[in-house]
Amino acid sequence: MTNSEHETASVGLSDTDLSAARTAVTLLERLADKLGGRDR
Repeated sequence: MTNSEHETASVGLSDTDLSAARTAVTLLERLADKLGGRDR
């Protein structure tokens, strides 16, 4: 178990929660890029 995995486990987030959070962050970053006029 890596340090980051241990920290996540101690917070009580499951892999599913973490995956959903990463997906949300990715979508927010894409939205920010579009609002900033930096389409990829």
